[in-house]
Amino acid sequence: MLKGHNSRRVKSIRKIRKAVERFICLSGTPSANSLLGLWGQYICCDQGERLGTAYTRYRDRFWVDVSRMGWQWELRPGAEKHIHERIRDITVSMLAEDYLELPDLLSNDIRIYLPPNVRAIYEEIEKEFLITLEKGTDIMAPNSAVLSGKLRQISSGFLYDEEGETHDLHTAKLDALEEVIGESGGPVLVFYEFKADAARIKSRFKKAVDVKAKGVIEAWNRGEVPLLIGHFASMSHGLSLQHGGNVMVMYSIPWSNELYLQAIGRLHRQGQKSTTTVHHLVAADSIDEKVLRVLGEKELTQNALLHAMKAPQC
Repeated sequence: MLKGHNSRRVKSIRKIRKAVERFICLSGTPSANSLLGLWGQYICCDQGERLGTAYTRYRDRFWVDVSRMGWQWELRPGAEKHIHERIRDITVSMLAEDYLELPDLLSNDIRIYLPPNVRAIYEEIEKEFLITLEKGTDIMAPNSAVLSGKLRQISSGFLYDEEGETHDLHTAKLDALEEVIGESGGPVLVFYEFKADAARIKSRFKKAVDVKAKGVIEAWNRGEVPLLIGHFASMSHGLSLQHGGNVMVMYSIPWSNELYLQAIGRLHRQGQKSTTTVHHLVAADSIDEKVLRVLGEKELTQNALLHAMKAPQC
């Protein structure tokens, strides 16, 4: 919650920090997306003693702007080790696998294939940043960021137009989800990122219940909800769902490793009795594969930090 260096939360804490005698920051994902996220946490811990009092100076010292536009930063050679050394004296990492007996965590990538007509749409908008659908609707991606979203929408099975209306394109992920539900033999937890995903899942599976429904968390943990769905941002923190099932599906996959890892932690946590299986629905030869690859790279960065700060075991 303190990774946003310019957030109102961090600014508010900094105002009162001098009056606080002792400050302890706890996090399960301290650098889920990047070591850049450490600055906001440590400015609250030590008021800038280790990573500096200015975020931009911290960033410019240890990173290089490879995009030259301020949106893609890469660590300078040796910077990762230097950051670890600067925070080591006030940081301790206690890995769950060293202290808790958790069941296995299995990851399964389920590849789906876009129909030929949808593949043509995908490739055309990827190349031209513009596509005209059969009904004559023009859908444009004015920049790479918007294009990324459009490609992910196509992979999921739809496209939003300029007015926010949903245009269905295929049901490959819905079909794959149906197979997972049929093979699971028990409750299934589904994470999605687009509102259209939720609408299409509910339309296909009438038993699907949204996590926001009243009393649904308790009902899930009693084993009374066969299919629970929720947005990554609304389900990734603070919910204990380990008593209701052990199978989850990433219907669409977020760029944020923070949300991704926290989502997995809803089932794979203390109290879970069975092996937890995470199914990723991935459109072959699409941006879905890139998102998974980027998440893997981000996890390596965080794991390096956690192991560098690892507490000695008694």
